Amino acid sequence: MTHEPMTYVETPDSTIYYELSGASSGVPLFILNGGPGGDHTYLKISSVWRDLAASRPLVFYDQRGTGKSSLVKDGDSCT
Repeated sequence: MTHEPMTYVETPDSTIYYELSGASSGVPLFILNGGPGGDHTYLKISSVWRDLAASRPLVFYDQRGTGKSSLVKDGDSCT
């Protein structure tokens, strides 16, 4: 499984952290972590991702307000 550098997506309201790994082609698989409040790292303990990464890119990301993504400001919605 290849690993790309850690990356951020900037939006007008927040910054979202993600990691891209796996194959360079194929249908990407976006992995959603549970929550609230937890980041994506606990998901990586499973070996299933290595098998899936052989044939497609994997996108792990920290949802808004979690992990390395920006915090939700007072009064902002998480939706």
